[in-house]
Amino acid sequence: MITFDDARHRAELEYPRSEYAGFFPSIEPFVAATEGSEDARSYRVLSETPALDPAGMPAMDVPVILVEKSSGVVTFEQFLECRNQVRQMTPVHSTEVSTS
Repeated sequence: MITFDDARHRAELEYPRSEYAGFFPSIEPFVAATEGSEDARSYRVLSETPALDPAGMPAMDVPVILVEKSSGVVTFEQFLECRNQVRQMTPVHSTEVSTS
């Protein structure tokens, strides 16, 4: 079982390899937020900075980043495909101490 901080680091490593790399320059390089959410199976990892479209408006098609707790596998899902899971998740916070 991985921790939320492990999930954050895995998401940061996998985002540049995903099909979404380059689509949202405002969140690249991808840095995971210290807050996210969880359920019994997965952590949801968010970006520290908002994803914006070319006009500077909030992007609507940003993937939901889920990291399985049991395996650490990172998946990128469309919100509509996992909305029920996301809505039932509860808040989770990083326990890492900042070095800056």
